[in-house]
Amino acid sequence: MSRLSAAQQYLKDGYSVIPVKQGDKTPLVQWEQFQERQPTLEELESWFKQWPNANIGVVTGLVSNLTVIDLDGEKGKQSWAEKAKDL
Repeated sequence: MSRLSAAQQYLKDGYSVIPVKQGDKTPLVQWEQFQERQPTLEELESWFKQWPNANIGVVTGLVSNLTVIDLDGEKGKQSWAEKAKDL
């Protein structure tokens, strides 16, 4: 499956997706607007034509109905465990 096809499937599944640098999380497009709307199929095709090896980033939050908790190392896990006790 090509990256474009994968991005199209994520979009179909309801996620707001953007291209990001390979091996990095840096967006290749001005991504802020995609916190409010999903990209069009035409935008995806244009992006992945320009950057065929780009990774696929998912814009989290309400637009994708997705929340992510990023824990870095043991200290992050311990901090989350302490906070989760109060939930």
